[in-house]
Amino acid sequence: IEEFGKVLNFLFQPLLLFNPLLSLLLLSLISTILIMLCQRKVFKRVEVKKIKENIDELKERMIKIQKSGNKEEMEKILDEILKNNFKLMKENFKVIILSFFLGIVILSWVSFAYSGYYIKLPFPVFTKISSIYFYIILSFVIGIVLAKIFEIG
Repeated sequence: IEEFGKVLNFLFQPLLLFNPLLSLLLLSLISTILIMLCQRKVFKRVEVKKIKENIDELKERMIKIQKSGNKEEMEKILDEILKNNFKLMKENFKVIILSFFLGIVILSWVSFAYSGYYIKLPFPVFTKISSIYFYIILSFVIGIVLAKIFEIG
């Protein structure tokens, strides 16, 4: 683990040269883009789209069959829907695991590099926030904005 920390420190050390606010902004931007790029490599977008379309078709068939009351046919369609949902969950799980791993790595470094540092906020109730929480909130906001811009998700 110590060697891993040294590698992270080597990679992110240049960020420490900037103001902590700018540094956390850059790190959030870089980490979000990195996660999105990895997500595009791992996530089989075309296959997932086909699976979703197949599920929609199966649901329509199931509604028609429900009216006729054919229980055996409904069970077969329900089984197919469940299989397709499992495939969909498997694809989503890959992305979740990858994001979780990268998030833990980056959060660990932020926690190490900026422990005890607080960001001043211009709000009357919340005057300061821990750098780790600031990074998390900033990453979510940047992720949402970039996802809308690049039409991801």
